[in-house]
Amino acid sequence: MALRACFLVFTVTRGRFTPKELQLDAGISAMNGKETFVIARTGWGKTLCIAIPLLLCPDKITVTITPLKRLQAMQVSDFLNKFCIRTVAINEDTPDDKDLWSAISDGHISHLIATPEQFSMQHGHLPKLARLLHKSKFVSRIARLVVDECHNLFTAGSSRNNRKAFRPAYGNLSQLRTRLNKDTSLTLLSATVPSHIFNHINSSLALRPNPTVIRVSTNRPNLVYARHILVNGRHDLRNLDMIVPAAFHPPMRLPTLLIFFGVKIETSAAAQQYLDQVYSDFADPEGRTLILCATAGAGEEVTTKTQWEGRGGRSTDDEAFCVSMIEPWVAEIDSSTLIIDSNDPDRPLQDISLTKKNPTKQERTGRASIHFAVSDECERVLKAAYYGDDSAEALYYTGRWCCDSKAHVGSTFELQKLFLGSIYEEQPVVPTAAKRRRNVYRPTRDRPLLEELLGRWRFDVHRNFHLRAVRPPTFILDAPHIKKLAMAAPDSINSAESITTLLKQTEEWAGLWADVLFKLVSGYTPVNGDDEEEGPRAKRRKA
Repeated sequence: MALRACFLVFTVTRGRFTPKELQLDAGISAMNGKETFVIARTGWGKTLCIAIPLLLCPDKITVTITPLKRLQAMQVSDFLNKFCIRTVAINEDTPDDKDLWSAISDGHISHLIATPEQFSMQHGHLPKLARLLHKSKFVSRIARLVVDECHNLFTAGSSRNNRKAFRPAYGNLSQLRTRLNKDTSLTLLSATVPSHIFNHINSSLALRPNPTVIRVSTNRPNLVYARHILVNGRHDLRNLDMIVPAAFHPPMRLPTLLIFFGVKIETSAAAQQYLDQVYSDFADPEGRTLILCATAGAGEEVTTKTQWEGRGGRSTDDEAFCVSMIEPWVAEIDSSTLIIDSNDPDRPLQDISLTKKNPTKQERTGRASIHFAVSDECERVLKAAYYGDDSAEALYYTGRWCCDSKAHVGSTFELQKLFLGSIYEEQPVVPTAAKRRRNVYRPTRDRPLLEELLGRWRFDVHRNFHLRAVRPPTFILDAPHIKKLAMAAPDSINSAESITTLLKQTEEWAGLWADVLFKLVSGYTPVNGDDEEEGPRAKRRKA
């Protein structure tokens, strides 16, 4: 069977791919109906573990569960173009096309890549794929179930640390298994499965004793790890000046850069076609998009950080850099005081977050993440301990440096060497001790109308904005900034510069919007009948 698999892969890919021994082990294990864990670093070739059974047994269906639509699109392209396997992505955007669903139901498409939400009740109705699972003939055609990025069963599908699961469909995958035949194989793929996540998946899916575990070192030898403390915190965008040199003259070529922001912003107004175009151009080695800024949930767990880092240096063995931008409050924590439980290493820093309704970032950030940020130990040593990676490859690296750790005595590492621009190093001003003054705000009753006026202004400006197709209204003024402007005491808004300072905006933004906003806010006169009242009753009401 292994020889036949090698021949098939080599033939359909025209000699571009030959399976590794462990990839063959994973594929054959699935063919034998076993439960198989494949834990390997990003870029190792876990896709081939799915392709091998599909090539060996094309008359049966493989269902692969994938978390993201963007990842689905990439996988469909890979299976169609590289392996000539008929594949379709199924999510909420899949058209209700009669011919398509007939082909799926009749088994003419051997590989279905679906999001987990397609198997359970959504918004009061059952998705089409879930309804097909009630037909025994269709179920009999499914021979293999694959859960890609299976760590999501824990990170996204479980309620823990006083937070509800944000993708509960992952927590319902055990119900999916009960609908499939007993001899349906299960393959679980991920690069980030420490012991506590492994145990959770094991119990959540009720795996049989001693599943097949194929483990490869999670270490990426070509990555160089570094940390940088943000000056004045994440709101000071001067911390990103190092990305672009001061003397930048296109067609000067910059290194391709992917920036993850831990705070989500509203981007839904941008056209999907535009987002697809930007992503494709960024992925193209000859594309013009060199810097891509992505919004994602804050990296409060080590697994999230590792997944982000895994986006770098995948297509080649060339050196790639992963720089963690750390907020100042993290650097003040003494790592020796952190108590980390191996059964729950990402337990929140402060236990109050376990009962508090809306804990702050300082309260809910995981202890292991804090330890990674402030420890003097080597990054690869920390990762090997966290993931239980005791292989010979765990500490191996091919770049000029391993990381910025002080543990590497005599290292010549300097963060400035990684960037063409200058690193912003201005130190925050330490305020002198003084009696704290109570903040003064605009009266509460005067704010709603001003918020409404600001919202109307934003709508009118965005409607006539020449970049409205690619810039959402929040590029001009987002909801928190509207609220902040409406709350600010009238006396504090005394110039266009005061608005720029209040909203912590850039000079470019100020040149476009600050003057007109100042005229709008300073010219606002609240309409309130109570101000015209006289006498004790009005004074008592004000009091």
